[in-house]
Parts: sequence; structure tokens; C-alpha cells
Amino acid sequence: MPSLPPFILSGPAQPLRAVIVSIPHAGRYYLPALLGAARVTGAVLQRLEDRYVDLLAKGLGSQGYRVITATYARAWIDMNRAEDEWDSSLIVGGTPAHPVSSRVHGGLGIIPRRLSGPGELWRHRFDHADLAVRIEQVHRPYHAAIAGALDEAIANHGQAVLIDLHSMPGQPGGVPQLVLGDRHGLTASSQLVDRLMAVGEGMGLSVARNAPYAGAHTIQWHASRTRRIEAVQVEIDRSLYLDAAMEPASDGVRAMTLLVERIASASDDYVQSLADYAQAAE
Repeated sequence: MPSLPPFILSGPAQPLRAVIVSIPHAGRYYLPALLGAARVTGAVLQRLEDRYVDLLAKGLGSQGYRVITATYARAWIDMNRAEDEWDSSLIVGGTPAHPVSSRVHGGLGIIPRRLSGPGELWRHRFDHADLAVRIEQVHRPYHAAIAGALDEAIANHGQAVLIDLHSMPGQPGGVPQLVLGDRHGLTASSQLVDRLMAVGEGMGLSVARNAPYAGAHTIQWHASRTRRIEAVQVEIDRSLYLDAAMEPASDGVRAMTLLVERIASASDDYVQSLADYAQAAE
């Protein structure tokens, strides 16, 4: 079973900023048991990754932001899925969520089942007890870390923003290059999302809201209007920072690192603007 911690926490012991960054799909640790169960190669399983998107947030910790990065490969367990978002055709025993989500139906539940092209990923089905262990040892601690960081940010700043950082395959025609998901207004205000769209557009990128990605479990689970937590899923076209071999391209990494830093800064400025408004209204 897992021998590494479920996440890497970078940044100050106490959040200096009101913004927390989570990175659920950049994990690159593949357990031998996982590779042994696969009917496809490790290179195929890597297609599930938001490959090297964590490099774009590498400098945020030194700027006062808390960054929580998943350690384990998405093929082992998907941190951006709910605990009951699993496929009964892959998992034996237990009762999955009803109705089954479109993500699960497409093969991308909490344990991914299939990919377009290679098809089915595993030699055999998994017992629900195996899934339960993965959830207990990896999934829950990761989300507990996010919740704890948000709690501390609220204690220090009165409110918080969660940026859930992802990368996406290039879209048809190369548009959009940046997608901001807020579950169609459920997890963040239009004022915050407008600011983040302006960041991307100011860097010359084509930007979309909620299409084709509106956000998934992480932002839906942690956002709370009553607790003043807003959450946005950020998807960056990975061709902007990876080469044809899916390895980091230095110029692209620098440019997209600047994008992520500006998104974090704009989110932090947004929280400060709300605090200034509240103070002025007193």
C-alpha cells in the first residue's frame, strides 16, 4: 500500500495570502501494484496526468501562498472526484452514486476505467475494499489538507479563494487556451472570474468560462458562500508549456508560470478589495 504521503504542502506554515492552490492531477508516483494491474503501458496511464502542471506553481510558496499537490498518479485515485463517484463495472461490491455522473459514464471516475483509444485500462476489476483503502489513505487526507488551509486563510483574512489548477489537451482550433470553471456561478462570483479572465486575456490567451470544463468535485466540495470561500477550476492548454514529447518547454513554462502567479495575485487582490469595501461600509 502507499508508502509516500498523499500530498506535498508548500508555502508558509500560516497562509500569508487568502488564496490556496490545489493541484490534484499532477502526481507522478505509480505504485508497482498499479502498474502490475494495468493492461496498458505506464506511458498510457500518464495520459491521465495534468502533466507537469505543478511546475507552474513552483514559486507560489515563496510568495506566501499555500500549495497542496497530490503525490499519487491519477490512475491510482482521482482527487477531483467524489468518494462515491465510481463505476460498478470496475468496482466489485458497495453501492455507487446514483445517478451515475457523466464523468463516471465516460470512464473517468474516482478510479479511471478507460481512455479513448487504448480503451479499458485494467486487467481485472477491483474490490470495493481496495477503493476504500485508497480513499482513507490518500483521498481524504488530501482534501483535509485543503480544508485546513482554507480554515486558516479564513481565520487570517476573513475569507478565502481556492484555485484548483489543471492542464487540458489542446482544444480544436487551439481555442480556448484557458478555461475558468465555477460550476456555472455556483462556486465563485462573477467579479472574481471576470478578474481572472482579464488576466488570461491580458496575456494574449483565448479564455472561456465553464466550457468545456465547468469544474468538478474539488471546487464543488470546498466552496462555501456562507463561509466566504470561493473556488475556481483553472485549465491551461498544456501545449503552451510542454513540447511534442510531453516534456517541459522552458519558454512555455516561464510564460505559464507567470500566468499562474498573476491568477493567484489577482485572486488575492480580489479578497483584499472585498475587505476594503467592508471596512469602508462600517
